[in-house]
Amino acid sequence: MWTESGDVGKGFRCIRMVNNIRLNFDALNGDKDHGGVHDGTTVVLWEWAKGDNQSWKILPWGEEAYAGGSANAPRGGSTEPTVRIFCKADDGFSATVRNGAVVLAPTNPRDEYQHWFKDMRHSNRIKDEEGYPAFALVNKVTGEAIKHSQGEGHPVKLVPYNANYQDESVLWTESRDVGAGFRCIRMVNNIYLNFDALHGDKEHGGVRDGTSLVLWKWCEGDNQRWKMLLKLS
Repeated sequence: MWTESGDVGKGFRCIRMVNNIRLNFDALNGDKDHGGVHDGTTVVLWEWAKGDNQSWKILPWGEEAYAGGSANAPRGGSTEPTVRIFCKADDGFSATVRNGAVVLAPTNPRDEYQHWFKDMRHSNRIKDEEGYPAFALVNKVTGEAIKHSQGEGHPVKLVPYNANYQDESVLWTESRDVGAGFRCIRMVNNIYLNFDALHGDKEHGGVRDGTSLVLWKWCEGDNQRWKMLLKLS
């Protein structure tokens, strides 16, 4: 029996003994200093030395591994339905990935960066304090998941998504209906920090192209009320 560690960079992880996590998979002498990996390189166990020959990924074989531009796209890649994420402040804008950040942009169904997988695979085991099920939001193109920010007022982050690794930092829940079918989207382990289209309320001029997605305590603003509408990818 084996386990995977936390992310050690770019979605790679250590694979180690379940009863001794100090011994990891190691491609013997597969680091650059020893000439790299070659045909026939032996896999041994070794203490963590921070080498690339100790950082591993486990991916499915076949075309499904690359569907939608990501080997980690949940449950079937491009054949899986996606959602559009938008807030009540202006439903003409949708969440997208731009320059490594999550922002709002004018809705364009042909822009696949605006397509997100809502991965519910951990929903039966993980719920928030109100009992709502957890999910991850994974971009169709990049395969990255939206990750919790550093705290209130900080932008959410994007990280490589490993669908088979239970990481609460990329898990979210939806609240009850807060009006007209909109809901809060909040951290699974801190439901008081919600998706917020930064300065997207009327008092600050509303949502615009490039509005940042941050986390904020509930202020009852339309820029904190969200819908995820299903659309086929």
